[in-house]
Amino acid sequence: MMKNKVYLGIDPGKSGAAAIIHDEGQEVFDWPGDVSDAANKMRGWRLNYDIRAGALEAVHAMPKQGVSSTFSFGCNLGQWMGLLAALSIPYMMPRPQQWKKGLIKKADGKDPKTASLTVARRMFPDAELNLKKHHGRADALLLAWWAKHEWGR
Repeated sequence: MMKNKVYLGIDPGKSGAAAIIHDEGQEVFDWPGDVSDAANKMRGWRLNYDIRAGALEAVHAMPKQGVSSTFSFGCNLGQWMGLLAALSIPYMMPRPQQWKKGLIKKADGKDPKTASLTVARRMFPDAELNLKKHHGRADALLLAWWAKHEWGR
């Protein structure tokens, strides 16, 4: 049986998410807060789909961010990197400016979270992006779209 080709996007933040996109639609899950739960979901995707490539947002600590939250942020990123490596999923790590270029415009909103939601709702009307807290889902979907266009050239 031939598996659907999919592309993966990951927003590694505390309120982040992972998403895959394919010809029939998309799937998204929020960061569960536990790497074992995320690994189980990713393993399921790996078994059911042909994951061609992924985009894991290359994020960094923000000025005035506390030491504890910076450490936690780095741990999340490292856990995602480990999961992708363990599952042999090739990925790139684009900076936010890189994957957003040409995708998110000033007219989509000044606040980056609102802008991502606006664009993702337009591009993925069937996705559950009803709440402002779904900005991690929006970023993950847009990162998956970016991965498809970067790797699928």
